[in-house]
Amino acid sequence: MSNLSDLLPAGGGAKVITATASGNLATGQTVILQSDGTVKVVEQTTISEGKGSATTFESGSTAYTAAAYDTNKNKVLVAYKDSGDSGQGKAVVGTVSGTSITFNSPMTFRNSSGVTGTNYIAVAFDSTRNNFAVVWMANYLNRLQGKILTIQDDGTVNDGSFTTIVGNQVSYIAIAYSPTQDKFLVSYRDHNSSNYGRNLSLTSNGNTFSVGTPNTFTSNTVEFIDNVYGNTTDDRFVVGYKRSATPYVMSCYISGTQIVNQAEYQLASANGDQTMVGYDAAADRYVAVYRDEADSDKAALKSFAVTTSASAGASTITAVSSEVHANSSSSTDYDLAYDSSVQKLSLFYVEGTKTYVRKITDSTESGLAVGAAFELTPATNPRQSSAVYDPDSKNFVYSYSATSSSDIGRGIVYQPTYAVTNSDNFVGITNQAINNSASGEVVVEGGVITNGSLLPLTYSASFGSEAMFLNNRRIEYTAVTYDTTNDKVIVAYADPDSGSGVGMAAVGTVSGTSISWGTPVQFSSSRPYYIGAAFEATEGKVVLAYRDSGNSNYGYSVVGTVSGTSISFGTPVEWMGAATVDMAVVAIGSSKVVVLGNNNSALYGKVGTVSGTSISFGSAASGFGDGLLTSAVYDSNAGKVVVAYRDQGNSNYGTACVLTISGTSISLGTEVVFNSGNTQDTIATAFDPDRNEVGIFFQSTEINDAGYSNAGTVSGTSISFPTGASPFTATSGVEVQNISATYATNSNQYIVVFEDRTDSGKGKYVIGTSDGASASPSINFTTAANFDSGNTDFISSVYDPDQNTTVITYKDESNSGYGTAIGLQMVGATTNFTIGSTYYVQDDGTLSTTSSSVTAGKAIANTTLLLKG
Repeated sequence: MSNLSDLLPAGGGAKVITATASGNLATGQTVILQSDGTVKVVEQTTISEGKGSATTFESGSTAYTAAAYDTNKNKVLVAYKDSGDSGQGKAVVGTVSGTSITFNSPMTFRNSSGVTGTNYIAVAFDSTRNNFAVVWMANYLNRLQGKILTIQDDGTVNDGSFTTIVGNQVSYIAIAYSPTQDKFLVSYRDHNSSNYGRNLSLTSNGNTFSVGTPNTFTSNTVEFIDNVYGNTTDDRFVVGYKRSATPYVMSCYISGTQIVNQAEYQLASANGDQTMVGYDAAADRYVAVYRDEADSDKAALKSFAVTTSASAGASTITAVSSEVHANSSSSTDYDLAYDSSVQKLSLFYVEGTKTYVRKITDSTESGLAVGAAFELTPATNPRQSSAVYDPDSKNFVYSYSATSSSDIGRGIVYQPTYAVTNSDNFVGITNQAINNSASGEVVVEGGVITNGSLLPLTYSASFGSEAMFLNNRRIEYTAVTYDTTNDKVIVAYADPDSGSGVGMAAVGTVSGTSISWGTPVQFSSSRPYYIGAAFEATEGKVVLAYRDSGNSNYGYSVVGTVSGTSISFGTPVEWMGAATVDMAVVAIGSSKVVVLGNNNSALYGKVGTVSGTSISFGSAASGFGDGLLTSAVYDSNAGKVVVAYRDQGNSNYGTACVLTISGTSISLGTEVVFNSGNTQDTIATAFDPDRNEVGIFFQSTEINDAGYSNAGTVSGTSISFPTGASPFTATSGVEVQNISATYATNSNQYIVVFEDRTDSGKGKYVIGTSDGASASPSINFTTAANFDSGNTDFISSVYDPDQNTTVITYKDESNSGYGTAIGLQMVGATTNFTIGSTYYVQDDGTLSTTSSSVTAGKAIANTTLLLKG
């Protein structure tokens, strides 16, 4: 006996039911049981970014808005100063439903007795007692005061007794709660102590507070104070503030009732104010935002780590990112809030007359990165705002004073992009493939299933032999495409040594990983540059675009027809009557292609209509910004073209734009940054139809010239990149160029090929596997390996789905610069279970040893799982 499964009698332990399928189900598919008795695939879906309508919680004039979320009652508490009612302190309860919020009637927690004076309000939730601590400055008494507020079941608010916390005049108050120590940290500016920054602890006694001794955290005049609680292991707080005109942060902790201040760190040497701090729990990193007064008052971000030697030991603060600007113009009223669903911080800020939101997609050593801006509020000049996350609805609540609307108090719900899964309803695993509405076997909980398809296959790359398409002269500027009608690959290239140079193309036949080439055919009588290629399936034609050196370097296009192992071309047509570089061609169906290129530092696009051996073009669409290094791909799910480029007009950031095609017209979506750093040399794109995402692969000089990737999802006329860039090569010591990418549908993986400039220009490849269309899609890569051990250049690639082979074409510098191709095929092998290991159902329905909330069962043989139950 070698396995536990050997103990089971023949046919025993099956626990198989016959169930009707809702949708087509593969064998070994995890399924849920629906209310109608049918079974459906375990899957996750993406909820798109959106917002509700602004809702008024106070029709009078408001100020000093602060908010916190009650995880017990699943409601938000907004505290504010009612300037229209003698400056009284008031609180209101909001309930979120979808992207809507409703507010109960406000209650008064501090009656100012007719004297304006409830200022600098701050609030925090006590998760131990399920109530709130609200603190404020009673200006008419020159005191820091506090009170405990509790939300009742009916949405009303009960309040405790007043506590005079400090008998001094204070301002810039912040409060945060430590669930480990069950204490609050209050930070403030003490006007009676030379405007120094001070901290103190508050301990809740149920109805009131006991107050610790104040501690000075900086003997300097401070402004714009904020604080946040960090992880429970180190039990640290971080305080952000402005002193001596520049932004700072300091770490501290509570010992008994005393505050122990520790490391201080200067965020910037230039003037900056409105400092706010947030904690990224997933990355264990803090992020600070401040207004950069030295650079047009932009929102500046910096991430940092707090390292502690022991729970009550010394700590240090180390920056893990350089300063990054979240926007390009003057901004104010910042807030940072943590989204526990996607485990990312979001930045809220006011620019002009509106509030915008950006997700902080990365706060680690890979580099601080922010996502695209989302317009949240209408043009009402929002001020003195507060953002809080509602984990139950997976939305944010943003409350503010609408200064252009008489300072009325408003709240609005922001819905970030996130993923939802039905895995909690897991019932079993299919024992056979079941078609939609048909019946079949499902092994349910407590049963035993043996199936070789339970785990995804692992793949390795297998290469054929090099095959030259030009073996007597050097080549330049390759482009390769696949002819689905004739099952051929076509490579176009410049032949610079044929007279004064010509453009040539050759037809390749792929068999497994072997490639044979027909005789090259001329498509241009002068030397072409920046060649792009695509296959238009409706007409069954190859479309090339290129810069024609013999015609003033204008952009030209030509149509090719494949016959056997040869190709013939029609008459070249001018598509851009000016010098053009960085060509890309994308087939979109219905006899149409989109041709893109850069002219005079501007990115242009035209729709070309193929008819027979000719092509005609509509009018040019421009407005992409100062774009270079163009790469484009067709998103067949969204029916859109996604173009990626380096935006020279925006600090050379990597930028993407969604193009909508109607007839021969192109309309542009919003430009979205996928790499907030200097993006250089080359960009490649590929579409993943399994997860409906666009992979973008590029070199970033901000990150050591290494190769990086990002994964975006198209929604409407925009594309979102929930994560920051992730490397496909080492983050240091590797300089990549000549990147090309394909998507292999047989293994559901990206194949990225490139030239490694730090390793003698060798041709290399990596295999990228996406983690799926989740709220934060990312791509994981294998270690780079050679596809050619010599110096390579002008690399292109295309996927042949009939042979499941990626064809890589390139200039082989180690072989006289000849035109060379090689086939790469992903070969699969079944992954075995690890006997004795517990496997879990992931959000996307796959099985893994990675812990989740849903346990599938324990492996009792290499391909056998004992389901829980």
